[in-house]
Amino acid sequence: METKTYSGQSLINKLRHFIKNQNVQVITLVIFVILDTVLISNIFFSSKKVEEDFFNYDDSGFDSLLPSTGLSPRALDGLLVSSEATSSRPIAVIIENHFDAWPQSGVSDANLVYEFLTEGGITRFLAFFDPASLAPNIGPVRSCRPYFLNVAEELEAVLSHVGGSPDCLDLLKRRQYNVYDLDEYSKGDYFFRSKIKNPPHNVYTSTELITKYLGEKDIPSEHQFENWKYKDDSPTTSTAASQILVDFSTYTYNVAWQYDEKNNDYRRFVTDEPHKDSNSEEIRAKNIVVQRVKARLLDSVGRLALTMEGRGDAMVFLDGDAIEGYWKKPDRNSRTRFYSMDGQEIAFNRGTTWVEILPTDREVNYE
Repeated sequence: METKTYSGQSLINKLRHFIKNQNVQVITLVIFVILDTVLISNIFFSSKKVEEDFFNYDDSGFDSLLPSTGLSPRALDGLLVSSEATSSRPIAVIIENHFDAWPQSGVSDANLVYEFLTEGGITRFLAFFDPASLAPNIGPVRSCRPYFLNVAEELEAVLSHVGGSPDCLDLLKRRQYNVYDLDEYSKGDYFFRSKIKNPPHNVYTSTELITKYLGEKDIPSEHQFENWKYKDDSPTTSTAASQILVDFSTYTYNVAWQYDEKNNDYRRFVTDEPHKDSNSEEIRAKNIVVQRVKARLLDSVGRLALTMEGRGDAMVFLDGDAIEGYWKKPDRNSRTRFYSMDGQEIAFNRGTTWVEILPTDREVNYE
């Protein structure tokens, strides 16, 4: 029997001939396509499985990753609350700021506060509360002025006060403003007198009493109003406005706000001391707005007329920064809004906002 042997060169030549065969090339290409498809499919489904496992991971620490949280921004201050609690009718209370009224009650619990200049260089607060807030003591409650009505109407609030100037009481009597009038003179059951304060600095109310008034008078507790824009905190790396000085009148009633970098909010100071509530709680705010308005003397008593409609200069302080801009209120039925100089509406941090209504002949400084 003849035995055949093959040299290395002979094997290479046969292999070259085999590869050049067109049928072999087609079969090889098909095999490569099949293998490639299988490989890509395995990678895709493996990745999808990892993604599904991640978002279905049963751990409460991952709740923030879920698209549905059941929370929505509350219209009054932007805080995230249950979606069913975002449109409650605000409670508004006029609170005295005469030094004989210090310390006040309930101011640190307010969701939104306006500060106005009244007679004799004394300021007064218009504090707004969500009805769900627990504020058992709010006051001392004092009298109304027309410009309080202008702001309270923007939210169609329940306005709690003790009497008022002749102009204000006339406007309320003729129902010229869309507010719910809760005057202690005619509805004393929803107020109480403090035994440790002397008149007229001893009238107080509470969110519970005012909520009771809403129910007994069948006033709808739910109400949609124009809300501001809100955002999450975004502190600046370099603080441009660590102290804000608002010159209302005299040393006693001038206001300082100091930025607290740790909490990204502002502490209120009067007479160079932290302004505290009767419960020793410091008054703080996430946003400070200085709204410049035209003012004129209205009568011999010293009452003022403030222009609360139209447009004027404004300063907004948040995140340790200062934003120069303007406010705009086209008509009485619109809500006042605040804009930067480039015309963009300013988004506030979620939480309490203080609006300092400052006549144009007074000063505001920051550093």
